[in-house]
Amino acid sequence: ITKFFSWIYYLLPAALVSGPFFSDLFISIIGIYFLYAVLKDKRYYPLFYYKFSILFIFFYIYLNINSFFSINQILSYSSTLFYFRYLLFIFGTIYLITNQKDFIYNFFISLFITFLILSLDAIFQNYVGYNIIGLKTEHGRISSFFGEEYVLGNFLARLFPLFLGLYFLTKDKLSKKYQILSITTIFLVFLAITFAGERTAMFLFLMTLLLMFIGLKNYRK
Repeated sequence: ITKFFSWIYYLLPAALVSGPFFSDLFISIIGIYFLYAVLKDKRYYPLFYYKFSILFIFFYIYLNINSFFSINQILSYSSTLFYFRYLLFIFGTIYLITNQKDFIYNFFISLFITFLILSLDAIFQNYVGYNIIGLKTEHGRISSFFGEEYVLGNFLARLFPLFLGLYFLTKDKLSKKYQILSITTIFLVFLAITFAGERTAMFLFLMTLLLMFIGLKNYRK
């Protein structure tokens, strides 16, 4: 059963591209699975008493108090009432990392495939005018599979630190082919963000690379 929920986790990068429905659904499923798992394995009870968990709970209460005093309570509660699922998702991630063999490696491969397809599709759309499923470029801007939402660059830039971190964590397990493809993907991501024309995304991307080079330089010392 752990393997099944691991696969749901591996599909999360693609779910994020598809929109909020599947990504929220997968996050909730993983959180619910953690609750089921923790009832069988009491070793994970202390997670609820970590400082981060306590701070998160106070923040959750604060959000819902604000929702109570909101003009439109229903709309406000729709975004805050189930906010606790993110804490359960984090716990679910910890549980899967510690109980599923090669979980980090497999998730990196999933993220790598998502980045590669998105970047290649964005480059294709930039030159041809439409992407591989026929979504056309609007107002000279590319969005790949995001359609009318111009968040391609933001999506790639914000997940790029995770991509790099997982790459270095799994580098020793990767074949030479995957290592070369991973480095190539970084260049393709750069091109995709450039064509997307999102300055903030480009800043975040370059800042991540700069911090990586500084970190590697200090590590080698």
